[in-house]
Order: sequence, then structure tokens, then C-alpha cells
Amino acid sequence: MTLKFKVPDIGCQRCAEKITTSIQNVEADANVDVDVEAKTVLVNSQISESSIKQAIVDAGFQIDDSY
Repeated sequence: MTLKFKVPDIGCQRCAEKITTSIQNVEADANVDVDVEAKTVLVNSQISESSIKQAIVDAGFQIDDSY
């Protein structure tokens, strides 16, 4: 399943790498695409949406649920 999240506090490539690593720590095979300019995270994964959200939050970022 592919999910897209708005993460307004992504500021740089290092942020993108931190988010990607956090999600892939939960599911190593997850395909993660972070768009720093658009401040979005696109995830193709078999894990639940709540698990992906928690991984992003655990990496130190907030998700804009109104997106």
C-alpha cells in the first residue's frame, strides 16, 4: 500500500534521511520517497499507516493530519 504524509518540519536532506531510516527500521523493505521542497513523505509498505506515522514521529517530526 502507498501512503502520502505532509510533514511540515522537513527542512533538509538530512531530515529526509532521518525519516527514511526510521521507517526502514520498522520495515526494511519499505520504499520511502521524501520530497524536501514539498515537505511530503511517500511510503510504499506493508506495515500499517499508524506504524508509519509513529516512525515519523519517533524520528522527531510532526505530521499534518489535515493534508
